[in-house]
Amino acid sequence: MVEVMDLTPNLHKADPKNRRNFLLQSAGALLGVSTSSSLSPLFGAPPENPTATAELSLRTRPAKRIISLFMQGGLSQIETFSPVPEAPIEIRGEARAISTSADGIQLGYQLPKTARLMHLAVPFRSLHSDQGAHEQGRYFMKTNRRMRGTIQHPHFGSWTGRLSPPLNKELPGFVAVTGSTLEVGAGFLGAKYEPLVVRDPESGLANTQLAYKDTAEAMNHRLNLAAAIDRDFQARYASVPVRNHAAMFKATTRLLDSKDLDAFDISQEPASRRKAYGSSRFGQGCLLARRLSTSVVRFVEVEMGGWDTHIDHFKRLPELLSSLDTGLSALLSDLDASGELEETLVVVTSEFGRTPFINQNEGRDHYPQAFSALIAGGGIRGGQAYGGVSKDGQFITNKATKVTTFNATLGWALGLPINETIFSPSQRPFTLASRAKPITELFRV
Repeated sequence: MVEVMDLTPNLHKADPKNRRNFLLQSAGALLGVSTSSSLSPLFGAPPENPTATAELSLRTRPAKRIISLFMQGGLSQIETFSPVPEAPIEIRGEARAISTSADGIQLGYQLPKTARLMHLAVPFRSLHSDQGAHEQGRYFMKTNRRMRGTIQHPHFGSWTGRLSPPLNKELPGFVAVTGSTLEVGAGFLGAKYEPLVVRDPESGLANTQLAYKDTAEAMNHRLNLAAAIDRDFQARYASVPVRNHAAMFKATTRLLDSKDLDAFDISQEPASRRKAYGSSRFGQGCLLARRLSTSVVRFVEVEMGGWDTHIDHFKRLPELLSSLDTGLSALLSDLDASGELEETLVVVTSEFGRTPFINQNEGRDHYPQAFSALIAGGGIRGGQAYGGVSKDGQFITNKATKVTTFNATLGWALGLPINETIFSPSQRPFTLASRAKPITELFRV
C-alpha cells in the first residue's frame, strides 16, 4: 500500500486533464523537460561544486531582483533612448526629442511619461553587437554568448538562479512573460533552472485548480502513486538532472497549494492600477512583473514584439511606443513609490537597433553597430546618460559598450559572482561575465 502524503487540502477545482497538463508543463517549462529542449541533459550534468575565480569583489549592497523588458524585433534608438535632434530630416524623419526630469538628457517625444522619470534611470547609448540577425541577436543579448550549433547556453535568468539562492522557496526564480515561443532556456544548466512561462498576463497560470468532482486527498493519492512508480527509475538513474526534475515536480505541487500562487493573478489589483499600466499585453505584463517581483521572484522577463519596422516605421511606432511608455513608466512609478526600486533593476533591451537612415519603404533596417538600452533602479546613479553617438546617429563617439560588458554590469549589480566558473556536461568552463568587466562606477556602493 502506498503511503499518502499529507498535503494541505486547499486546492481549488479544475478539470483533471487540465490539472495533469499543468503538472507536465510545469515540470517541463518551469522545471525541466521542455518540448523545445534536448533530452540529452538527462544523461549529463554540470558539477554541483564549481570552482571560483575571485578576480572581482562582489557588490556590497546589490539589487535583489531584476525585471527585464525585452523589445523583440529591434527597438529604434532614435525614437526612444538616443534621439538625434540635430540630424538631417532623412535620418531624423518625424522623430523629435523632448526634455526629461534629468538635466541634459532627452528622449524621443513619444515617451513623455518615461521622460518624467529619467532622474531614476540611465540610457545606454553606445551598445554595439556583431549579431545583425534576429535569432542570433536575441540569443547573444539573453545568454551573453554567440549562438553555436553544438551547445545551448543558459539565459541570463537561469544564470541568476544558478549563481544565487532563491528568494522565495515556493515561487520559481525565473518567470518569462511572453506571447511567443521561448527561444532561450536554461541550456546546459539543466532542468532546475528553466523558466516558468506565462503566455498571457491577464490569464495568469492556467490549469491550476481541481475539478469540481475532485478532492485534494484524491490528487495527493495520485501524486504519491506517481512518486512510487518513479522511485525505481530515480534510484537507477541517480544523475543530477533526474534528481532536479523530481525535486522540481514536487516544487510544482507545492506551488499549486501555496498562497503565493496569488502573485500570478493581476485581477486582484485595483482597477485604477491596472488602468495605469495600460490595456496592452505588455502593460499588463509589466504589472504582473511588479507583482512577481514584490513576491520575491528574482528574475522576470516581459517581452514585447512588433519592433521589426522595415516598412511603415512611422505609422507603426505610435502604438508601440505608447504601450512601452505607459507600461514602463507605471512600473517605475510603482516601484519608486513603494521604495522597492532601490532593490530592483529594471532593464529595457533589444537584440539590436535600427538604421539611422530611412529606407525606401519608410522603414528602418537592422543596425547592431550603435544602439541603446535603459537601466533604472537597483542603486544606479540615475539622471545621467552613458555613452554617445555622432550627430547623425551612425557612429559611437564615446564609451562603446559590448553586449558582454552590459550583461556583466547587470550581473555585478545583482551581486552575482560573475566570474565563477560553471562547467557544461562536456566539461567546458563558462562564466556569466564571459571575460567582460562590469561598469561599476554607474552604481552607488
